[in-house]
Amino acid sequence: MRLIALLSVLILVTACQSSKVVVDYDTDTDFGEFRSYSWQEDGEAGDEVDPLLVERVKSAIANRLATYLIAPVADSQQADMLVRYTVKNSVQTQEPKSRGGIGVGSGGGGTAFGVSLSIPLGGERTVQEVEVVIDFINPQDRKVKWRGTNRFKLQGEAPEKITEIVNKAVAEILDRYPPQ
Repeated sequence: MRLIALLSVLILVTACQSSKVVVDYDTDTDFGEFRSYSWQEDGEAGDEVDPLLVERVKSAIANRLATYLIAPVADSQQADMLVRYTVKNSVQTQEPKSRGGIGVGSGGGGTAFGVSLSIPLGGERTVQEVEVVIDFINPQDRKVKWRGTNRFKLQGEAPEKITEIVNKAVAEILDRYPPQ
């Protein structure tokens, strides 16, 4: 019985999670015409953003676009769309959620006295929250025709795991392209 209750709660919690992906687009654009792209290199990446992370994002976008048969071209004048990406980063320090407590109490004769001390277990963690924004731009009028955004957190993972996380985040964005 406990197993059924636990599974029910897990399914409910999973179903209530909202997606971090946000997509917007120009409803008058025929996205079927976008068969080639070139990079628009004026995207933002602040000084605090790891250049290796930025390169992982670019690589993930290129790999995902290849699965849609959208090919890169060197000359932006020949491209059907320009791709611009932005990587924003914020670093936060989090105290551990686990705590230990010591309590002392005394009571008698209708009175009570207590003292408690809470001690964090483990050290602080650095959490990096990353936001990736991908824009598809019409090269003729230089207007954004499609935009996708996603956020994810990094907490000191190995480089291979970071690549996996970035690939998943970019895939979640581009899974919403072309708009239905």
